[in-house]
Amino acid sequence: MKKLLPGVLFLGSLVLFVRTLAPTVTFVDSGELIVTAKNMGVAHPPGVPLYLLLAHLATLVPLGNVAQRVNFFSALCAAAAVALMYLVTLEAIRALRGQIPKLSGAKKKNRPQQAVLPEQFLWVPGLVAAALMAFSRTLWAYATVTEVYTLNTLLILLVFWLMFRWRNRLADREGAAVKSVPHGKSKGAITANHADPDVAAERAEISANRYLYLAAFVFGLALGVHHVTVALTLPAIAWLAYKEKGIKIFGSRQLILAFLACLIGLAVYAYLPWAASRSPVLNWGNPNTLERFWRHLTGSQYQSNFSLSSEQARQQMASFFALLFREFSWTWLPGALVLAAIGLYSLFKKERALLVYVLLIVAFNLLFAMGYDIAEDKDAYALPVFLVVALTAGIGAYSVLAACSPKKRAAVAGIVFLVPAFAFAANVRINNRSGFYVARDYVDNIFRTVSPGGLLLTADWQVASPMLYLQEIERQRPDVACIDVLLLRRSWYYAQLEAKNPTLMQQTHGEVQLFMEDLLHWENDPDAYRKDPQLAQRIDARFCSMISAFVRNSLARGPVYATSDVVLSSGGEIETVANSLVRSYQIVPQGLVFQLFADRGFHPTELPNLNMKGLLDHSPAVNEDSVIRQKVLPAYATMLVNCGRAFAAHGDHARAMDAYRQAWAVDSAYILEHNLLPAGVPEKLAQ
Repeated sequence: MKKLLPGVLFLGSLVLFVRTLAPTVTFVDSGELIVTAKNMGVAHPPGVPLYLLLAHLATLVPLGNVAQRVNFFSALCAAAAVALMYLVTLEAIRALRGQIPKLSGAKKKNRPQQAVLPEQFLWVPGLVAAALMAFSRTLWAYATVTEVYTLNTLLILLVFWLMFRWRNRLADREGAAVKSVPHGKSKGAITANHADPDVAAERAEISANRYLYLAAFVFGLALGVHHVTVALTLPAIAWLAYKEKGIKIFGSRQLILAFLACLIGLAVYAYLPWAASRSPVLNWGNPNTLERFWRHLTGSQYQSNFSLSSEQARQQMASFFALLFREFSWTWLPGALVLAAIGLYSLFKKERALLVYVLLIVAFNLLFAMGYDIAEDKDAYALPVFLVVALTAGIGAYSVLAACSPKKRAAVAGIVFLVPAFAFAANVRINNRSGFYVARDYVDNIFRTVSPGGLLLTADWQVASPMLYLQEIERQRPDVACIDVLLLRRSWYYAQLEAKNPTLMQQTHGEVQLFMEDLLHWENDPDAYRKDPQLAQRIDARFCSMISAFVRNSLARGPVYATSDVVLSSGGEIETVANSLVRSYQIVPQGLVFQLFADRGFHPTELPNLNMKGLLDHSPAVNEDSVIRQKVLPAYATMLVNCGRAFAAHGDHARAMDAYRQAWAVDSAYILEHNLLPAGVPEKLAQ
């Protein structure tokens, strides 16, 4: 039964994840990753080459739409991670049990008896830890969508297991040496029929070191997925190696071989320049030179998110603990954290090397979180900590069961299993994305407004990313030219625009070249623009001039639209663009976007029937989604209110109230907080 349990866990969790799988593209990086995986392009830094290679294989499976295939790949990795958590927990418990002294009968009388869990119950702690991971808020959430984090979690756990296995095998070598000596004989009395104990120990160590080298190789591969969270585990790995081999490990042959194995794994990054050379649909950063490759690998564009301010550290820590207390249950019932605390105490009493190992993982993860401010996928950066919580909760379950009397053990095991059961109950509705069409509907609702051949300007990644998928993979509305205004500040983006919109780029060649002069200079030396106000003013002016040229030349051929974040921005890096467009053009609300007109004449507002069924069903998966709450719902509410105001300004009060009513149903709290509605209207809508 114990040997079959990892397979049962894998299949059971896979069924769970598939039943709650998103049926199509979702928000954040989902659309971008599907497109780059399908077309073997280059994703945003650090490029995640291993993920793209494996996800590309998933896109070849002729079942479901392409988004479903890559979503399923996330579920597959998460299910494998759940099974592996069971094995990691058993290895940790094996080390814990190995620390209990084996004393002779005479000595046992003088020492307190230490609790040992019988073999038939050893599967329980592993199952508790694995189930906690399967039902956790974060891993389960990412198991239902396209993202890199379930593969990343799987590889981190695999490194854990290999390192624990290496350590336990090293501990076995003394036993191998002892067994090689016949009973009653000394080491010097070895006969020809018995092996030398030193030889046996050496063979055992050589065998054990294979796990070390494999762990190093997997570590290198894992760096090809999400290198930040993987690299943060390195101090813990180094500590475990030091505890087993002493300081000599850092100048040893084993370390050299492990380093070479890691480099072999890291060779997966050769994918990036190869993919860039193919001029794919999405070639983020165009890492075809050593400088661009290094910039992409190190994620230089995100380094501005780092801050050493005490205020940010305080906010980040508060955010982290909020995530931690919701991860495995309701915040008011932290059963998993209680079990984890018991597990940590057990490690303190019996296995301090492993205690330091898990604490180092937590400490370095928290240090990074304190200085790095990120919006959408902050919970994913805490996954290594959540792994530690699940693992130590499993160890805590072991300690609780070992300490109770044999007669009560079965009942206590049932109580312990309530902890992952509570995790399931708390998270099942939140993580059920089987009916999640909100991202697709968001883009479809914009497509309903944009006329054929229209140009759309957006600074909303929640529009640009799923739209990229729908246009490139499902070939919906390829006539719409979408320009991400924020990506216009990256030189690599212009090759993509040239390939997709050659006429527009040719007409705007002069303005683009002027801005590119500054842009390339800024990419090489951004500090120069921070220190020189004249340079900063010049690059900003050229940026606005180029976008105005895009609009002007496009209006000569067809309509131009912009999402609200482009023309209503009151701060941030595109505020001057918004001011420039509002001064130069008339902006008229049309559904979820504004249409830009060169004249100041009357242009009627249109409000197409918007598909908001999934948005308005207020399912937990929608209500608890931070991207929907913070970006999508406000965008809907803002544009519906603007349409209502336009109707009211031209005397169409019936349609105005209908638009206000729709906006109120979408996000009344946001509307009230920002005082978006005319006086008296909120009272009427609240009746």
